[in-house]
Amino acid sequence: MTNSPSFSERITEKDRYVLESLEKITTTLHETGYGTTVHFTFGQNDYFTNEVLSIEIKMPYNNEDASEIISTEINWNAGKDLTAPKK
Repeated sequence: MTNSPSFSERITEKDRYVLESLEKITTTLHETGYGTTVHFTFGQNDYFTNEVLSIEIKMPYNNEDASEIISTEINWNAGKDLTAPKK
């Protein structure tokens, strides 16, 4: 991810610590409809307890329906939520 120009510019220094525990990225194409689910498998880390974080992208058949993105809720360890505002 850090070697990709489109991803690397979005990765912050604090993200790098979490990404060190990223073991695998896999995708699953939806059997019906258009869309895919991307699964990020992590080893044990100090930030969250999830082993797998997923993002599901549902694409409409036509232009009348909206796309939908559903992601796994992250189970952050106490004081390690990288998305929380700094106090």
